[in-house]
Amino acid sequence: MTGVFNPCSEARHAPPSGAKAMLGILLLAAGCADKAQGPATPVDNVTDTFYGTAVPDPYRWLEDGGSPRVAAWTADENKRTADYLAGLPYRTALHDRVAALVEGASGSWSGIEARGTTIFAVHADPQRQQPVLVALDRQLDPDKARIVLDPNKLDASGATTFDWYEPSPDGRLVAAVLSKGGSEDGAVHVFDTRTGHELDDVVPRAQYPTAGGSLAWRSDGKGFWYTRYPGEDRPRPTGISISRSIFIASAPRPMPTPMSWARIFPRSPKSGWSIATRRACCWPKWRTAMAARPSISF
Repeated sequence: MTGVFNPCSEARHAPPSGAKAMLGILLLAAGCADKAQGPATPVDNVTDTFYGTAVPDPYRWLEDGGSPRVAAWTADENKRTADYLAGLPYRTALHDRVAALVEGASGSWSGIEARGTTIFAVHADPQRQQPVLVALDRQLDPDKARIVLDPNKLDASGATTFDWYEPSPDGRLVAAVLSKGGSEDGAVHVFDTRTGHELDDVVPRAQYPTAGGSLAWRSDGKGFWYTRYPGEDRPRPTGISISRSIFIASAPRPMPTPMSWARIFPRSPKSGWSIATRRACCWPKWRTAMAARPSISF
């Protein structure tokens, strides 16, 4: 029938006129790929019975992401998608236009913390794969921002990032959790904010998805409390992703002197601990608060 709009045909052949239209057409085109060309998805005879009702689950085998069967199926799906997208005549123009828009966007600032005369902030620059941690003086001149931690230099692949950071009260040191591949499974690293030099001490298992992690500096900057998850060699009745203990890392000044470690709170029976450092409104000293989740640290 003439005069009928065919979105799949338009997506495959029509030249896009703008960046948003280009992106939308590409997504539409991906959804219009001929499903008959995709790899066959086996159906298993798996059924569970709940309160007398049979519930079939024929694709449960796809839940095992580490099995060779799922890996082969995923590889076939990826190849099908890549082959289809490679055949789109306007894909190169779309890629170049979107890249130009992203790279030309202004950066963003977040996670701002003040310590002494130093202002710390997370700067996300489209020119970089990962955000960086910077230090500024009280004038807050972005052109004079000093990079304290640049994950892009630590890992040229761009797969390493920092999930959160906590500066010492005097602003001379910063503790940051680094993780790879979007795992959010990270360790605490300590950096000298004046030079960007990393200290030797690393705290493993300080951050994990869902429950996260926390850290609080001592008021004299000679160490910090932190939460840590149990290792594989220790019982984990509530699961490694939830249960945390509180430890303290301490070292005499000046750092970097090797830290000593001590557990000060055991695992809580249900969820773990959360700690934070805050400056009280009416007192000049730093205070540390500890709370069992889901209570809020203050």
